Amino acid sequence: MKTIEQRIEEEYTAHNDLEDDEMYWTKEALKNCLNTVERKIFVTYLEEGTYKATAKKFKVSYPTVKTYVNNLKAKIAEYVFTNISKSDDN
Repeated sequence: MKTIEQRIEEEYTAHNDLEDDEMYWTKEALKNCLNTVERKIFVTYLEEGTYKATAKKFKVSYPTVKTYVNNLKAKIAEYVFTNISKSDDN
């Protein structure tokens, strides 16, 4: 069975030629902007689909996961926006 780190690498961070800039930089954010724990939480949220299911999996409260995931979304969005802006300038 693959570890979550292996699944993240294969499913969420591999690039292909058909991606648009936003998808490319989102995947880069997952690799470069988030630490291992943040990636695990964010990918679990993506896979589980709800804050509640993610909270249950990590045995923490719903509000804790909601706050944490929303902070991660903001962190990723900032990374993507910054890098798309830089690539547009070139």
